[in-house]
Amino acid sequence: ALALPSLHEGFGMPLAEAMACGAPTLAANTSCLPEVVGDAGRLLPPRVPDAWAEAFTRLLDDSALRADLRARGIARAATFTWQRAAEVAEGALDEIRD
Repeated sequence: ALALPSLHEGFGMPLAEAMACGAPTLAANTSCLPEVVGDAGRLLPPRVPDAWAEAFTRLLDDSALRADLRARGIARAATFTWQRAAEVAEGALDEIRD
């Protein structure tokens, strides 16, 4: 599992990598992290340690939840490709040029 209680991220590469490896993820509900995680992990307030402890305990105790988040994470991570990143960047540059 990966727990990322970060306050600021540029993209959230650790989340994408963890999900691609099948690790269930817990992430802060800040910055870009909700966009990266989507419905493939649990989002939590980064400054509430009790919420993180409770979520991590549930993750450890609930094999069905772990399996669900693994499957969702692998599918979600598959959408983040370098080809897609290049296409988005190219589209943004096209908009600026026009």
